[in-house]
Amino acid sequence: MDSVKIGGIDYSIRNDCDEYLDGAKIMGEINLVTQTISIDSKLKKQRKEQVLVHEIVHGLLYEMGNEDWNNEEFVNPFSNILYQLLKDNKINFNE
Repeated sequence: MDSVKIGGIDYSIRNDCDEYLDGAKIMGEINLVTQTISIDSKLKKQRKEQVLVHEIVHGLLYEMGNEDWNNEEFVNPFSNILYQLLKDNKINFNE
């Protein structure tokens, strides 16, 4: 997948995340200005998918006007359970 549309906005997906937060390497990030989602290229397939869902949740919250769109205490568990739902039910809308 090269891009995803969130709230009518196209976000390109790249495998080039090389960012750090508080000295720790992060696995992914969404940049609302450049409309990109970056994922660490060293991650395995399942982790990349999970991180992508996580960053999409950030984007969804932002595009719906939620001022708390960057709240990791909400985004982490919500995106994990959403990823599990998509995987366990084999939901793939590209087919």
